[in-house]
Amino acid sequence: APVKVSILPLQGDERFDAIIADISNIFLFRTKTQKKLITCKVDDTGQSIGKRYARTDEIGIPFGITVDYDTLTQNSVTLRELHTMKQIRVPITDL
Repeated sequence: APVKVSILPLQGDERFDAIIADISNIFLFRTKTQKKLITCKVDDTGQSIGKRYARTDEIGIPFGITVDYDTLTQNSVTLRELHTMKQIRVPITDL
């Protein structure tokens, strides 16, 4: 897939904006030899999280990162893998 990671805020809460920008910057880190390490897409449309996951699955994005209210207090996100549908909670620093 041309896009490897989808970043999905649980809801349209302004408190998520800075966290989403930080996560995007992790994946869009620029080096001298590469434009991007890992391509990512932020899906913050007004649809439910389930519909956004389904859209991510339909276009074949292998990983989804969900930013939710626990992210604000625990500095962690939910990481979901497309093929197994397995979800784990990981610290943002481990992304």
